[in-house]
Amino acid sequence: MKAARELTAVALIAVMTLVTLCFTACTESKDKIVGNADVSASERVLEKFFGNERTVTITDDEEYYSQTVYFRNEEDFCAERNKSSANGLNAKAKVNSGALPKKTDGKFVIGARKRVWVEEVYYGGDVVGSRLLRSEEIESNNVSTYGYLGDASESKFSLDIDMYVIYEPREEYYYVAGNAYWSSESVLGGEKYPEDSSDDFMGLTWGGDGELKVVDRSFEGEYRDGTAISASTKISDTYAGYCWQFREKTGLWETSMRDATCDVVLKKTYQELKYKETNAKFTYIHTYNKVKPSVSISLSANGLAASIILSQEKDTWQLQIDVPALIY
Repeated sequence: MKAARELTAVALIAVMTLVTLCFTACTESKDKIVGNADVSASERVLEKFFGNERTVTITDDEEYYSQTVYFRNEEDFCAERNKSSANGLNAKAKVNSGALPKKTDGKFVIGARKRVWVEEVYYGGDVVGSRLLRSEEIESNNVSTYGYLGDASESKFSLDIDMYVIYEPREEYYYVAGNAYWSSESVLGGEKYPEDSSDDFMGLTWGGDGELKVVDRSFEGEYRDGTAISASTKISDTYAGYCWQFREKTGLWETSMRDATCDVVLKKTYQELKYKETNAKFTYIHTYNKVKPSVSISLSANGLAASIILSQEKDTWQLQIDVPALIY
């Protein structure tokens, strides 16, 4: 694999602006074959985004340290997300023979993976503090690439979220999936997990000014004892986004979340391809200290993906990934 280019968050904005301008120019020579045209137009956008590289890496340390890697091909994305069993991936989420656990045999468009490090403070068995760490805090504790560390009063974990997009040219739909995986910490007599007894949220949003609609959606997850996570839908907008709420711990022994996945299938609301471009966004919201916030959706005025908004910021934080190249 070629070395990934390192970009700052500011540079990403410039890249995305360039991609949009280049895409507009490219539509003058667009494909006339419906279905294949979507793929060709996406490829032109991705060529501007990736250049000659197979991956683009963006690091940000303004409010907290994060590392986001964008992948152009499926094999690289699969290899990265399954590097270590420390991610807690279950059998459903693991890649078999390099194929993603997708609902379609269509073409891989783009994948992205973000990693952050989280410190959680415990008191009386409850999580009373949770925050995302800066790079100097991670380095001072010698956190490993995949892993955890901690002491008697606080623990530090890594959290990975990723998303990917697949296009099915025969049926002309996009399959968009978002995933979240927590690490665990080995302690005397067992393991410690970062999840509190509060609820978390996961959501997918997309742009398109109402011209991309959901025709299918789902949520599934697994606790560490193998039982399924039950989730309730908190945002249900056929033309903008879905968000699910779920309990991080469950049962008498408070079995913790291992991983969770949400997905949507998107189709155009019309037959003719207009060669417009938009993005999709995956949001993970973590709550603690027994707070019970509500969520809402904030639509974008420029045709891009909406944002998921919390009713309160106290005792919560959220992460997002967004990807380009949805053609409609």
